Order: sequence, then structure tokens, then C-alpha cells
Amino acid sequence: MAFQAEERFRDRLSQRQPRTHLMRSVVAVLALLLTLTACNRAQLDTLTEQQATLQARLAELETQVETVGDTLASQTEGVESLQTLLGDLAPQVDTLSETLVPPEGSPSLTEVLAGLESDLDQLDARVTTLSREAALREGTIPSDWPAAEALEFPEITLSPPEPTRVELSNGIVVYLLEDHSLPLIDGIAYLDVGSLYEPEDKVGLADLTAGVMRTGGAGGRSPDEIDEDLEFLAASVEVSSSGLLTSVSFSSLVDNVEEVLDIFADVIMRPDFDEERLEVARGQALESVRRQNDQPMRIASREFFNRLAEGHPASFTPTEETLNAVTRRDLIDFHDRYFKPNITYMALSGDFETEAMVELLEEALGTWRAREVDFPELPPLNPHPEPKIYYVNKEVGQSIVLVGHPSVLAYTDAYNALDVANGILGGEGFSSRITTEIRTKRGLAYSTGSALTQGFEFPGYFYAFSVTRVERTGEVIERLLGEIRRLQEEGVSQEELDVQRNIILNRAVFRFSSPAAIARRAARVELLELAPNYYETYIEQVQAITPESVQEVARSELRPDEMIVLVVGDKTQFDRPLSDFGEVVEIELE
Repeated sequence: MAFQAEERFRDRLSQRQPRTHLMRSVVAVLALLLTLTACNRAQLDTLTEQQATLQARLAELETQVETVGDTLASQTEGVESLQTLLGDLAPQVDTLSETLVPPEGSPSLTEVLAGLESDLDQLDARVTTLSREAALREGTIPSDWPAAEALEFPEITLSPPEPTRVELSNGIVVYLLEDHSLPLIDGIAYLDVGSLYEPEDKVGLADLTAGVMRTGGAGGRSPDEIDEDLEFLAASVEVSSSGLLTSVSFSSLVDNVEEVLDIFADVIMRPDFDEERLEVARGQALESVRRQNDQPMRIASREFFNRLAEGHPASFTPTEETLNAVTRRDLIDFHDRYFKPNITYMALSGDFETEAMVELLEEALGTWRAREVDFPELPPLNPHPEPKIYYVNKEVGQSIVLVGHPSVLAYTDAYNALDVANGILGGEGFSSRITTEIRTKRGLAYSTGSALTQGFEFPGYFYAFSVTRVERTGEVIERLLGEIRRLQEEGVSQEELDVQRNIILNRAVFRFSSPAAIARRAARVELLELAPNYYETYIEQVQAITPESVQEVARSELRPDEMIVLVVGDKTQFDRPLSDFGEVVEIELE
């Protein structure tokens, strides 16, 4: 029975299977149709959106086309209007041409402009008159004020006061200039002696002598007593020295001038040179020597000028050995030999009566005995030192470059013209050629320019310099020398000369900035054996300088191929080797 039942179940199952498969197929087909229908609807929606977007874009394009059409129409109208305007202007152009080229007998354009300027001047005067009348009506100016056009002024001329020249009984030359504006008196004595006359094995003697003259007591007064007396009197006495001169100055209230002159006379005539103060001064000088290589600029200046004056006393610099060799006896002997009234020139200005001041000076300084001074003969300065490239190794981020050679004596015709040439080349800061080319245009230097020093006993120096980026050192050397050559080859323009001449002439007025400056200048003129009217003739000489004379002096007095070159810097960073410019000598710092 069980077997039969199973058979019947299988028969039924086999009869139902085809139907089930068919139904499943129908369902699958219907599902596929529904899916395809949904996809088609989504695509249809997307296409509908794209169609709407394209229609909107088409509408925008149509609007733009209309705008372009309107613009073209407008431009066409503008062109037509411009053509019409040009046609209208043609007669005016013809009229203007006739004005610019007037027929014979009619006023020239220059005359027409002059007439217009005259009309403008009259109009300006009328405006001034009306403004004055309005101010008078409003009461803003007093009724008795004169009209501006009626004012007359004398011609302005520079006439500085002339100091009075007096010679004391012992030969001291004194220039005095009264100035009663303040109750003060200013004085200075210049002595024609300096470091050029000190022995080579005792370099530094002149500076030590000058320093201890003031700090080392004088005339029996101790150093402390002099300091206290001057402080109590609100006065000062100072001493300084240079290569050619030693100066002793004082400043005093008018009521205390007799007491200050006594101290001044003791310092200049009777210094005590206290031993302890000498050691203090020596220690300060030694410390300066020990620190002399700390600053690259100081190294460059010292080594450069020493090479320019090599073998001459002007090239000597103090060392520990020369400073330690100086004794108190050396200071006394140096003072006794050179400090004499007959090589002394004084300048006084302030609140005094000239005759009374001369009596005070005679009383204070008259016992100073005059004697002939035995100056050692100075060797000549070599005007043509061998041109070399001197190098000082210093690991810094910039290089210091100097190029130059000995030049001319000061206050000669050649010096005056060369001074103008130097100003145009590099001596007047931002207006000069070197500064313009090297710093302003190319950014190669922090500081650059040129200079001409004054030489009296021996020629001065011409030099150019730059503090530059270390990696552009070679380029800067080349450009410095190139600007000097350009000055020689091209000369200068009249405009450049006029600018520099005006700078010199405007600067000349500052020689008269104060009575003290006027008196001191007069004393230095005689000490340097210049003509009494030197500065007046100097102005005339500057005014007579021409572009041709500037180029001539540049060609005769500047020698770029013979210049000494000195460089302080780090050669490992240079843009080119220094040997490109000549024989290189490396300086070993002590």
C-alpha cells in the first residue's frame, strides 16, 4: 500500500512540474519588462531635462546675438560720427597750421606766447590787488600795510664778518671775531706738528703726548685738580692730534675766561705728563691695537692706506711694540722739540672786546719762548706704487672693496677740477654715477662711492669703494674701474656739471655757519700757507670749470690701470678669482 501511495504521489508531482516552470518563466519575463520600463522612464526623464537645458542655452545665445548686433550697430554709428567729426575738424587743423606757420609780418608763436604770459602776469597782479582789497575790507590785515608789489628789497650779497688778525709778542698768530649773542668764548690753538714727525720705532707717540697733556696735570696742578677746576667753572680744555696738526681748544663762560685761560696756558706750555695717566693712556691705545682686526671696515681702511703710502710716515700705524717703547721722557722731549709759539695759530670767537682779549692772551701766553723748530725731513711719497691686488681673508657675509692711488696736492687747480669730477663720479651719494649704477640700478652694494682726500705736505689719495655682496665681489671691482674709465672716455654732461657745481657752491655757505667757524678757517688758511682770499677765488674757479676740463683732469689724474685694489672678504664665495685683475698678495693679519 505504501508503495502504491508513493507511486501516485510521484505521478502527480511529475504532472505538476511543467506548469510550475511555465509560471516561473512568465513571472521572470514580467519582472524584466517592468525593469526595462523603469529604466526607459528614467532615461526619458533625463533626456527631458537635457532638452530643457538646451532650450534655455539656445535662448541665451539668441539674446547674445541680439546684443552683439546692437553693439555692431552702435559702433557703426560711432564710426560714422567720428568720420563726421574729423570732417568738421579739418578746417580747424588748417587754421592751426596757419597759426603755427604764420604769414610774413604776423606775430610769431614765441611772441604770441610772450603776450599770453604778459596777460597772465597782469591777471595775477589784478587777483593780488583784489585779494588785498578784500582783506582790508574784512580787517584781516592792517590798513597801513604796503602793497606787496610796492615793496623793494636790496640785492642779497654774502658778506661774512672778517676776523681781526693779531700777532702776539712771541709770534703766536691770533684771529679774533667778536660775537655778543651769548656770554661764551670759544678758542683753539693749532700747532704745526703731528704724527708724521714721530720716530718709526715709537709710532703712537704724538697721540700719547696730546692725550696726556690734558689728562696728566699741568703747571703744578694735579690731574684731579684740573678736572675739578674745569668742572666748577663749567669749562673745557681738550687736546687732539692728527698727522699734520695738534690742536688745543677751550670753551668758557665769559666771566670765567681768565681762570680758564690760565689752565689752557698750563696745558699747552707746561704739561706735567703724570706717569700713572701715561699708563692709562697707553693701556687704552694697546686695547685699541688688540681690537684692530675685529671690524672689517677698520682692517680695510688701515691696510689700503698703508699700501698707498708704503714706506712713508703716513703709512705707519701703532703696534704693541711701538707703544710699549714710549716713555714719559719721550713725551717731554717731543713736547719740548715741537710745541713752540712761532708755529702756533689761534682762533677766538665770542663775547669779548678784541683789545681786552689780546691783553689777556698776552698775559697768559706771552712768557712762552719762541725758538726755531727743527723738523725732520719727510721722505717723498711714491706717486706710483706698484698696482697689486691685496687680499685679507675674513669669513664674513659681505666684501669690502677699495681701489685707488695717490693723487694731487690739495687746493691746486688740478685738485679743484678733480674734486668736481669726483663728486660726479661717486662723491655725492645718491646723485653720483657709481651709486646709481652699482647700488640703485643693480643692487650690488650696501654702500658705495668715491672720495678725494686733501694732501698738504704730500699728495692726497683718490679712491673708490664698495661694501658689497660677497658673491658679486669680482663684478663690483670691474664696475668700479669701469665707471672711472667711462668718466675718462665719455666725460660729463653739462647737466651733471651744473648739479655738482651747485652742490659745491651751496656747501660753501656753511663755511660761514658761525663766528667760530669763520675764525678757525682764517687761522687754518694761514697755517696751510694758502692765499688769504683762497676761498673767494675757489668759488670763481669752480664756476669756470667746463665739461671739457672735467674730462681732461679725469684723463690726466685718474689711472684705473695702475690702481691698488684691496679686498676684505671670503674668497671661497667670490664670483671670480681676484687673479683676474692682477697679481694677488694675501695679507696675514697679526
